[in-house]
Amino acid sequence: KEIILKRLGCALCIPLLSESGDLLGIFAARPSSATGTFSEEEIDLLLTVSAQAAEILDRLNLQEKIILEQEERKKIVELNKLKSYFVSSVSHELRTPLTSIKMFAESLRILKHKEPRKQKEYLEIIEGETERLSRLIENILDFSKIERGVKDYHFSDTDVVDAVRRGVRAMKYQFTVEGAEFLARLPKKSLSLWADADAIEEVVLNLLSNALKYSTGKKKVGLRLTRRNGVVAIE
Repeated sequence: KEIILKRLGCALCIPLLSESGDLLGIFAARPSSATGTFSEEEIDLLLTVSAQAAEILDRLNLQEKIILEQEERKKIVELNKLKSYFVSSVSHELRTPLTSIKMFAESLRILKHKEPRKQKEYLEIIEGETERLSRLIENILDFSKIERGVKDYHFSDTDVVDAVRRGVRAMKYQFTVEGAEFLARLPKKSLSLWADADAIEEVVLNLLSNALKYSTGKKKVGLRLTRRNGVVAIE
């Protein structure tokens, strides 16, 4: 470093120190070609300028540190919010199939050996919800996708009517328990769509559970599935 400074013709080097004594940089100067040296007044001026420069650098470093700490706190707050949102979302997604499994299991216990047709229907619902629960857990456990904010969809040629019907069937018992009136208008023919069948069923379950939860007084919920101008609408 000394060789480089000499090659540049620097005759004076002043360290720029922080209040705590840390080296922030150096102030290097070379005299004008006319004199070749610095006068005492010039040295005093350069020392003053260097002290002021060190104070400014020290203040800038402190400000930078404060800003970085604030940004770090913001990141922690955002991460905590994301964690809370993730836990809430996961809880909501898992609660729906678990509720269905519990309700239909209780219904089977009440039915015992009566109504074989109902028993078969309830068992099919429990099996379907168990499979859906397993797929949800697999997606949740895939932490690499969670970190990237990617949800795993399985697209295929899907019968929307069948997917909606499964969601309706899973919620039917809950409507009965709540004493709510429910009317579903579904097309008799299938409606083919390139989509994720589980995601469609999840949408129907969320819509119906929210409608049931937030309805006041005499609860009456209607669901309609239609195709308009090539678009499938669930209302």
